[in-house]
Formats: sequence, structure tokens, C-alpha cells
Amino acid sequence: MLDHTKESLLAELTAAGAKIKSDGREILCPFHKDKHASGGVYEGEDGVWRYKCHAASCGFCGDAFDVLARADNKPLKDVLKEQDPKSIAGLRQRREASEKPAPKVYESIEAIEAIVPGQLEARYTYTNPQTKKPDLVVLRYREGGKKKFWQVSPRPGGWVLQRPEGLLPLYNRRELAESGSVIVVEGEKCVHAARSAKYAGTTSPMGAGKAAYADWKPLCGKTVYLWPDNDEGGVKHMEEVAGILDHLEPAPRLYWIDPAGLNLPAKGDIADFTAGMAPDKAHEAVASVLDSSMPRGAARELMALMEATIEGQRATVPWPWPVVSWQTKALLPGTVTLFCGAPGASKSFAILQCLRFWHEQGIKAVAFELEEDRAYHLNRVLAQECENSDLIDTDWIRAHPSDVRDKLDRHRELLDGMGRLIYAAPDEQVEYKKLTEWTKARACEGARIIVIDPVTAVMPARDVWVADSQFMFETKTIARHHGCSILLVTHPRKGTKSSCGMDDLAGGAAFQRFSQTVLWLESFKKSKSFTVRASCGTSTVKCNRALHLFKCRNGRGTNAAIGMIWRGEALKLSEQGVIVSEKREKKEESSWPDDLPTDHIADADKMVRDAGEGE
Repeated sequence: MLDHTKESLLAELTAAGAKIKSDGREILCPFHKDKHASGGVYEGEDGVWRYKCHAASCGFCGDAFDVLARADNKPLKDVLKEQDPKSIAGLRQRREASEKPAPKVYESIEAIEAIVPGQLEARYTYTNPQTKKPDLVVLRYREGGKKKFWQVSPRPGGWVLQRPEGLLPLYNRRELAESGSVIVVEGEKCVHAARSAKYAGTTSPMGAGKAAYADWKPLCGKTVYLWPDNDEGGVKHMEEVAGILDHLEPAPRLYWIDPAGLNLPAKGDIADFTAGMAPDKAHEAVASVLDSSMPRGAARELMALMEATIEGQRATVPWPWPVVSWQTKALLPGTVTLFCGAPGASKSFAILQCLRFWHEQGIKAVAFELEEDRAYHLNRVLAQECENSDLIDTDWIRAHPSDVRDKLDRHRELLDGMGRLIYAAPDEQVEYKKLTEWTKARACEGARIIVIDPVTAVMPARDVWVADSQFMFETKTIARHHGCSILLVTHPRKGTKSSCGMDDLAGGAAFQRFSQTVLWLESFKKSKSFTVRASCGTSTVKCNRALHLFKCRNGRGTNAAIGMIWRGEALKLSEQGVIVSEKREKKEESSWPDDLPTDHIADADKMVRDAGEGE
């Protein structure tokens, strides 16, 4: 007998051909060819267990009944009919029992006003311009010093303490219908302030954050001025309104008023702006504000992006490797980059090399190191700075105490500076929530590059696929809102040996989906000869690393690979150029930048000999 338990769901998945691992957190999907586990089960807020496949080619999501219907190729209704009728009847009874009772009907608005639990301050009537009758009344009152609202709507026989069904009406629709321009504000009080200044205004009911509940069609084709309250919540609410208005047909012409430039108090609005003014003076003052408003719309968003780029405010942060920088354009503001590599590929050394480079360039970068303490990483920084790998060898350190102390003393300022960039959590396994909080805190402090190394060290979540997706979405949102770049160091999937590709990344599909750039550092047991192209031309070099550019949404290097050399004595990576074949050589030559620096290209054969064949 099917039900909504986890056991029932796993049983149906098994019967459908799924291979289940980790108690359902990793599942080879039965509904498509699945080389790696792309699905998992989770418990919804309604107590129902569901299966979700995160592969883009599948995307199946459903409970045990849905799995059975898909496996047997039957309509869901037929599957439900085949179940025990008593069970289905019981489900229906429980659902009906949970439904809310019918609301009490009051014979008049005054009867509702009589029971307001506080001091009634105002009644706002939303009158339908066609029927001339109210379809919503908002009562504003004050209780315990706090401003509160009730929504009241008509019902047969009177009024109920509920908002009307469907989308909510805008306030002041009669004036809207008669005016070619309108000021959108937050709250009915502000609409009346606009009216006192001889302007048509409107608002959606229920306050900030509820814009999507309203019907904004009366603003189609009009000139609309968006006047947010002077606080973060007010601006966010009006941004939401702007997003809705952008999709109306015919589209309104949108203009944005910046409340921060109006000398308003915190949370100040148009009512505060016109307070104490005579109507004519208020009209002149508001007219001046409208004249200075900025055009708002999809084109303006692109214009702002282009202007920020032209002025240098939106620029790519370079890597220590110019070819990588040019091919990927990875570190633009608002981006997330994945940097993958198998153990021993030297990716953590590469990250420290990047941190040192950015620090020298005056770019604020920070790293959360999840596997070792800060001293461990500073030891590597010192070895890289001295280009002496012996400095991470405990036997050599013990045998050369004077040399070690001298190097520590000479580089103390650098180590102190780098130490301030490195955060470490070696004594605890960090949850996604803490990672998100840490990332947001560093972004608020102005960090331009934020590194988490490795993100795979996070504490496993109960519903891993859901947790991965939520973390990546929140991370990308932080990057976009604060104009920073987030670099997540990761590993291949367990069991991945020789292959490397997008599907071989550890974690759920959300990691690659929400990242603009995906890089994979591959190491070779023995050096390989490659034909590479750099700005100085084409040459054959021996490399012991290759950096695969699997995804470069902001650059042109997707699916390219860059020949790299790991120098074991210096613990650093050097690039040699883009790996080319005879078929690609002509195309690469035509697209190579003329001004790419050449001083990063060294004697490759000598570097490989110095490095040896491995890390």
C-alpha cells in the first residue's frame, strides 16, 4: 500500500530501477541514463517525501505515487484509483478537516470598526471605477504604539475581515484612469499627500513586500514615477514593483526617484517631503523631484552596466596568469567561479599564489580555509615567496634554524598582511549556513574576491541536493548584490579517476548551473608535449599540468585548455599558452590579442626539468 513515507518512496524508486546510495541522498535516476547520482529524496514542509532529479535532461520531481505513475507509464489519476479507497477517503477527510471555517459576515464597515483592538486612525476605500462600489477597505489603527492594518472586503450580506479573492486592486483607480502620469508610493497616506500636491498617486495594499499580490494593469501605457520610502525595505519594495511593471503591455514609461537625495529622515516618504507646505508650494517641490528623476527600465539597466564598464567600475580582476585572465574573464563583479582539481593537483597552492598576487595588486581578497589552520597556509605562503619548497619540509627546517628564522624575520610584514586575509576552521565542520553568513559578512566589508577552500569540506546536509541548490543561489545573490567575485574550490566526484568534465564535479548540478566559470586543474604523472599558442606564436612545450576551461560565460575560452607547468621547487604554477591542434590553430591565431604580456612565458623545458614529473 503506497503512502507518503520515505520507505514507500525508496521502494518505488528501487522497483523502477533506481540505484540508491547514502540512504537516498544519492540516487542514480531510473528515468534517464545516469552515469553519476543526480537525484535525491527529501521531506517537504507538508510531511510528504519526494524524489528530485537535478539533471537538466530529466528534472523529474514527485512522491511515491508520481514515481509509480512514471514507471508504469500511467496517468496519475489511474494510479490513485488503484489504491485502497479507504485510504484515499481518509486523505480527503483530513484535508477537508484542515480547511478554515467560513469567515464571520458583518452587516457594515462600522460594525467592524467597533471591534478594532486599538485607536482607529483612518479608513481607506478602494472603489471600483466601473461599479462605483468598494471592493476593498483598509482600516489603519494603532495598538501598543504600533501601526497596524485590517483588510475588509464585501461578501453577500455584508463585510468580512479578509482581503478579496484574486489579485488585489490598486488604490485611487478613478484618478489613475483620468491621468496620463502617476506617482507610485508606499501606503494610502502617501497617495493622499500626492493628491494634496495636485498629482495622481497610487499604492498597492498590504504594504512593502506584497507588490505581487496586486493587479497593476491600470498603469499600462502610463508615465510612472516610482517613489520609494527612504529605507532598505522601501527601496526593495519599489524594485519589486518596477519588475512587475516592466512586463505589462503596453509597457509604462518608468522613472525612479532616489529618496536618499531628498534630505528625508529614515523611512521618510512623500508625506514627510511635503509636510507643512501649501498645495502650490508642494506642487512645485514635487514637480522638481519628478523632473530630476532617472529613466528606469530594461534598457537603463544595460546602460548602467555599460557605463560602469566604461568608467572602470565594472572590471575583471586578473589572475596571476594573463592567458587565463583573457580566456575566462572569470572575475567580473557578481560572479561565481568553480576551481576543481584532484588531490595532488596543486590547486590549494594555486589559490595561495592568487591571494599573494591580488594582495600585491591592492585587491582585497579573503579566503576561508576549511581543512588546515592559518599557520599551515602561511608556511606555504613563505615557501612560495622564497621559492623554496624545503620550507615546508620539517626535517629541513629542523636542520636549518638560522636560515628559517632569517626568512621569517625578512617576510614578517608580508606574512602578517596575508594572515589577515586567511580565515580558518580546522577544528569544526562548517555548515552551509555558516558559510553563507561568513561570505555575506566579508562582502559587506568590501572584499572583492572571496575564496572558500574547499567547499566540499562542508558538513553533509540531510537533503543534499536541496542544500546545494540553496547555498549556490544565496552565494550568487551575495556576489551580485555586493559586486564581488566568489571562488569555490572543489574536488572531483568520488570514484572519478582519469576523466574530468562538468559531470565529474563533486556536489549537485546546482554548482555548475549557478557558476559563470568552471575551471579544472589536471595533473599528469609524466610530463606531456603540447603544441600551445601564446602571444609570441606557436611552440611545442612540455607541461605537467593542464587547466581545462569547461565553462566561461563571460569569456571566449569555453572548452579550451591551457598548458601549465608546476614548479615543485617554487610551489607555483606558470602558464605556457592555449593548447591547440592543427584544426584549431588558424582560428586561435585570428582571435589572439596583440597586447597580451609575454614575460610570463619562460623556458618551458627547463622549468619541467626543475619541477620533476610530479608535485
